[in-house]
Amino acid sequence: MNQMSEKSVHLSGNALFKYSAGIFFVSVFAFSLVAWSRMGKASSNNHFAYLAQNWLQGQLNMTGRPPHGNDWARVTILHLKNSEKLKGRFVGSGKNKKFKTTRGRLVKVSNQDIGRVSYKWYVSFPPAPALLMLPFVKAFGINANDVILTIILSGITLVFFFLVLIESRVKGYHERSLNESLFLTSVLGFGTVYFFSSVRGEVWFTAHITGLFFLTVFLWSFFRKNHLLAGIALGFAFLSRTPMLFAGLLYPFSMYQENGISKWKEDLQKLILFSIPVIISILLAVVHNYLRFDNAFEFGHNYLNIRWQGRIQKYGLFNYEYLSRNLSVALTLLPRITFSKPWIQISPHGMALWITTPVFFYLFKSDLKKRFVIPMLVVSGIMAVMVLSYQNSGFVQFGYRFSLDFTVFLLLIMAFSRFKFTKLFYTLAILGMLINLFGAVTFSRFMMFYPRGSFLFFTT
Repeated sequence: MNQMSEKSVHLSGNALFKYSAGIFFVSVFAFSLVAWSRMGKASSNNHFAYLAQNWLQGQLNMTGRPPHGNDWARVTILHLKNSEKLKGRFVGSGKNKKFKTTRGRLVKVSNQDIGRVSYKWYVSFPPAPALLMLPFVKAFGINANDVILTIILSGITLVFFFLVLIESRVKGYHERSLNESLFLTSVLGFGTVYFFSSVRGEVWFTAHITGLFFLTVFLWSFFRKNHLLAGIALGFAFLSRTPMLFAGLLYPFSMYQENGISKWKEDLQKLILFSIPVIISILLAVVHNYLRFDNAFEFGHNYLNIRWQGRIQKYGLFNYEYLSRNLSVALTLLPRITFSKPWIQISPHGMALWITTPVFFYLFKSDLKKRFVIPMLVVSGIMAVMVLSYQNSGFVQFGYRFSLDFTVFLLLIMAFSRFKFTKLFYTLAILGMLINLFGAVTFSRFMMFYPRGSFLFFTT
């Protein structure tokens, strides 16, 4: 065992705790400093507190109308004059307008047939963040502070990412030094769109951070070969951000790489132990979805009461039609540079990944011969295809926030690859930190940098 490995093992004790505590307190302090006044109250999009409140009240829908119209699921209930009741949503328009029930039946309903119309409102997002908020909602009601919770989770997530780097180093999967591991942890926290997502609260960003928290716990457990904890963590990651379920593919990949099929009985036992809590999490989601929308696979996004509901009806939530827009957002969307104040303007769709995190250029130097690099590329690719074919680009955002689903894997690929962290690498990483500091400070505060509209490219 070389010197660095011995030092890494030593860090599993008292020194490891000190480094972890330092990462947590420094990052939480930095995030709190940037969040500042936001920490004084719950965000205006505190959807998960409402979901937790629903559960505490023994129901699955909201007791009344939501506080505003931003990303709530609305189920329409038609009380027909013949005493029949239909639950679902209207689809189409004009002569083609029909009512699609929650069970998928299309019904032609005329206005003369309707006695009255009522609505049920739901929180449409996967429920794990609401589970974390339950004790706080129990204590403080709907005003439970999601901003503070998100900041604390952000700090813990960075700790677990650091632990993943140390644990995988001890197991011999990479040779990064302690300082390099600390630096990669800072890249995740401050050199990616993680930064602006950590300081806001709000349903979309809290979901991302919660998912990343459970994902890093999964990876830490994976490298420690704690199969049960890995399954529990991945199950909760799925219940935060559904694409994260594909991270579980690392298990069969790693078993085949390590043993082939020579130890298939032993590997099968491990896989079953890992899979049981994942399957339970999927079943919980299925039951929760069915009880609310009569559909095991419906989280509520098909019922979002939003102005682009028409494209969801036409193409669905996932479709090839969305790829061109989302690829533009992720890879080519540039800021506008002007010769007068405010000098720079950013589209509500955000900016391309290589701008917010220029160090990602080093992914082209990935060492495909290193163990886990190809599996992590495959997992990242599957997640990327899923979010890139989704009906929403992440709008409104500073950078492509859906990349957070697989950012941890991209950074681990760079850690596992054998290229050196050169001056150029550190320069690009620090440049990314400065760019994301600008985003974390200005986004939704200094609106001169973020003009209104839904444009992808500036035309005026």
